[in-house]
Amino acid sequence: MHLCRAAWRKLVPLARASSTPLLRNAPLRSMSSSSVPGSSGDGLIYYLVVGVSVAGAGFYIYRTLHRDKARYADRASYIEGRQPEWKAKPWPPQ
Repeated sequence: MHLCRAAWRKLVPLARASSTPLLRNAPLRSMSSSSVPGSSGDGLIYYLVVGVSVAGAGFYIYRTLHRDKARYADRASYIEGRQPEWKAKPWPPQ
């Protein structure tokens, strides 16, 4: 750990000194004011695909949960109607 700390203290000033001129000489960038990105309809197909996929997934989830509710009720009534086939032994054994 001491070796890492010594290397860190030695190299950090060098990295700071070498990156400072780059930050000072960076050109200023202006934002383009031609139009809003994606307003030309480039992403419209992707939005449609995602929208249809989400709508289809929502319909599938609704249909599956609706069907499973009736299946769950049938299964619960079937289990309640069965006779117990075995009885638990008392614990601890005597």
